Amino acid sequence: LDLGAGSGIICRRFAKKGAQVVGLDFSEAMLDIGRELSRQQNLDHLVEFGTVDLTDVRNMNSFMEKRKRRMRADGFVPKFDIITISTTLKSLSSLEALAKMLPYMLKPNGRIVIVDLHPAFSKPAGHRGMEIFEDPKTGRQQLSTYIKVPKYLNIPPTMSEAVRGQPEPLWVFHRPLWALMEPFFRCGLVLDGIREPAFEGDPIPSQAQSYHNFQQTPMLLAYRLRHCAPRT
Repeated sequence: LDLGAGSGIICRRFAKKGAQVVGLDFSEAMLDIGRELSRQQNLDHLVEFGTVDLTDVRNMNSFMEKRKRRMRADGFVPKFDIITISTTLKSLSSLEALAKMLPYMLKPNGRIVIVDLHPAFSKPAGHRGMEIFEDPKTGRQQLSTYIKVPKYLNIPPTMSEAVRGQPEPLWVFHRPLWALMEPFFRCGLVLDGIREPAFEGDPIPSQAQSYHNFQQTPMLLAYRLRHCAPRT
């Protein structure tokens, strides 16, 4: 299950490995793109798309109830082995509904993998800084990059461009690290893996603002959750 699937990039990656995948998103327009791309790549028999509101418990529960009826009629288990949520949390005004529903969507021993912009080093908390200076030994110009974090704990909802020049900026909801974790912990999920990757690839000096020039700064936060069975 890929939540916040958009045009289905992650769905198709799993499908190419033979997995049966469900991709859910709030935008029907993005899902239509995903359906067409899956059809073009002959993956539409492996990928199913549908709409969902990740801030609405009743909406997510309705999806699961419909899935239960359909899957059980065919003799299948309706819950999911893996749930992925990629670059979606910053688009949600609240994580409470999502955190509450995830345990009901996940199979026993299943896992949830969440990837999003790093709360400390990516916008709106982290601002990229660039300086050009001459190396006194060689006389060559050098690019120096850094991240400036003027605020971190309390940042109100912010308008932001995901892609420079896009028609409309998007609302971004910043949360410090504890606020990205605590809603899931309260619902019985436990953290069992975490990574802080930087963008890979060669630096691009001609594009000073490129994330590829910040290779010692983690721009992404990835973490894995499992459901903690109640103690007996």
